[in-house]
Amino acid sequence: MEFLASSLLELITQTSTNLPPDVRAAMSIAAKEETPDTQAS
Repeated sequence: MEFLASSLLELITQTSTNLPPDVRAAMSIAAKEETPDTQAS
């Protein structure tokens, strides 16, 4: 059970932090379009 938990944690960590270049580009564009000084930005 401990192996499963550590494997799931590693999977979640990798999929949350190692984003493909196209996703990073889309997030960058979206961030630039947000209204400054709001919770969304």
